Amino acid sequence: MKKIARALACVFAALGLSACGGSSSDEIVIYMPDGAPALALANLMHEDVENDGITYRVVAPTVIQSVVNYEDTDKNADICVLPVTAASKLLGSGEAYQMLGVVTQGNLYLVSATETTYHKENLSDLVGKTVAVAQMHEVPGLTLKAVLNAAEVAWTVTGADTEFDESKVNLSVASGEIELLAEPAVSKKTASGVLKIVGDMQALYGDGQGYPQAVLVAKTSLINSREEWLRSFVSKVQNGGAWLQQASAEEIYAAVTSHFEDEAKTPVFSAETLSKATIARCGIKYAPASDCRAFVEEYLRAMRGVNENAAVIPDESFYWRG
Repeated sequence: MKKIARALACVFAALGLSACGGSSSDEIVIYMPDGAPALALANLMHEDVENDGITYRVVAPTVIQSVVNYEDTDKNADICVLPVTAASKLLGSGEAYQMLGVVTQGNLYLVSATETTYHKENLSDLVGKTVAVAQMHEVPGLTLKAVLNAAEVAWTVTGADTEFDESKVNLSVASGEIELLAEPAVSKKTASGVLKIVGDMQALYGDGQGYPQAVLVAKTSLINSREEWLRSFVSKVQNGGAWLQQASAEEIYAAVTSHFEDEAKTPVFSAETLSKATIARCGIKYAPASDCRAFVEEYLRAMRGVNENAAVIPDESFYWRG
């Protein structure tokens, strides 16, 4: 396996026999966070073989931004899947990276043991309740806040300095009777039957057709030197959704987990809960950058409406025209 090969390379490096770093000069290193973004590239990881010059690394969502942000650019990912807001802020100039396309278009759901199901018409029923949001200042929390703002439903973030408010929707990073989660973790959390999906954020947001949640970016230097290879790579990414629908859950699970950078990491999903319905709710749908600039920027403006520091409107050069 490639993990073993990388480990041996580092051992040899320690003995002075070879170099050990993020990648060799010819190797293409591709990073993605666990969850739906990793599923979007699972077909490529399933086909991964030794000595093909490509290394896939699946990491925790909390660390994905770091792999495009090293001062030593050789340590950075050649290709990476990032939340669109992070990509806009870190890479929006188009100088170091360009966006190849959108890979997921919404996979957020409200989960609870309560009986009420939330739609646009009854979002005010959330008033006086607490919604747990682990990623309060990232795409999940920002999207929920944008949905509540559009419905003119007041909300507050509760915490050590802010008390529960009966007149508003209370958003908490700790706990609540309702929880905002992303698929495929949703299906894992609801597998026991105690909890169920009570709200579809993709239907609640905007016109109900989803939003650009995660995007695929590549180093501008790679685009300039390997553009034909990138076109072939992107065509395979585009086929990722179709492969997920015909592959077995065990094949998909193995494809992703065998590429964990940290082998001790616990996956956000399991093979037992990775049904076709779960995959469908992951929102895996590729849209090339050349076709979706307006789609991306409309969403980024909505996020800036929640917090002007949440996103940046990228330069035109950020969008790959390949």
